[in-house]
Amino acid sequence: MGSGFNQVVITNSDTPDHSDLYRYVDSEGILTAIRIATDLPPDAVFNDYHIISGIDYRYFARSYLTPGSSGGYTDSDPTSVVANDLDGLWISEVTSDSVTSNAAQVLNLFITGARTVSQYQNSSRKFKGRAAEVTVYGQQTGLEFGYDAVVPLAEISKLDTLQSLFDANTTLCVRDALGNRMFGRMNAIPFNDLIVGDIFSLQFTEEDYTEAV
Repeated sequence: MGSGFNQVVITNSDTPDHSDLYRYVDSEGILTAIRIATDLPPDAVFNDYHIISGIDYRYFARSYLTPGSSGGYTDSDPTSVVANDLDGLWISEVTSDSVTSNAAQVLNLFITGARTVSQYQNSSRKFKGRAAEVTVYGQQTGLEFGYDAVVPLAEISKLDTLQSLFDANTTLCVRDALGNRMFGRMNAIPFNDLIVGDIFSLQFTEEDYTEAV
């Protein structure tokens, strides 16, 4: 399967105190760039796992000669367009404090089916005298991703990684080859260690998360 990240190599002509790394979608322009990494050392290499399949990205580094971010800085020229066509399903544990990657642990799975559901948030109440529940729908929408995945016997260790991602109990970045991406939580793991080579289902629910650091 293909690489699940874009690798960005920063080459400094001098020796800055640190650099920050920015990313933007080429079609949206540099003014929409978000900072995806901070306090990188000189000549750093950073792996960006939060990319969407098939999207054209550009990156630039902002280098500071002194500690902090209030002094002068120099921006590098943006990179050429970088696109990555993902395979299958990529799940990564989000981290914001690494100087090498924005993923703490990563898993790539083969999928046989994918579903996305967007619905309005709602709550239901039962009232005396009403035959059925009364549901009130709000203005906010919620997003859910569902997948049918397979782990072959030769890749049985992936089940342990999947369990570790669930046990981390933190925000996950979920991406697939169809161009979907979500920051959210894995709802449950509906299988045990004996299910190898069979299809099992995974579901993720979007949560409030800001990617920029």
